[in-house]
Amino acid sequence: MLRVRLKPGARVEPGATILDLDAAESRLVLDKLVEQVRLQRNEERRKRLSLDRTLAELTSRAALSEIDLKSYRIRLEQSERLRESGLVSDDDMRRARVLATLSDVHAQRVATGMPVRIRVNEEACAASCQPSRTA
Repeated sequence: MLRVRLKPGARVEPGATILDLDAAESRLVLDKLVEQVRLQRNEERRKRLSLDRTLAELTSRAALSEIDLKSYRIRLEQSERLRESGLVSDDDMRRARVLATLSDVHAQRVATGMPVRIRVNEEACAASCQPSRTA
């Protein structure tokens, strides 16, 4: 409050100024609150964008995992049919089963949002399915 314009007991006319108030401090508080709200809204937008980006990435990973899974299942089915005719070796059959299983685990982990550390690598699988040679 800056100044009292009327003395106690004075008659007050409608529209008359009784007090002069200093609104500077109130304006500063209001400006600070408005700035805080603006910062919170910006943070909320940033988090929403980040969540949208993460959702798009996970959706993409899930779709790719499903495609991989279907592909490896088809390969396994083909290998099983060819194995019945004697056209696929035991190692190739094991490799097809391992790849289908790894792909299934990968797809399940992606679908549940679990961290995925399994990378289906056909070359590594082929090497691990080879019979060990001892010299």
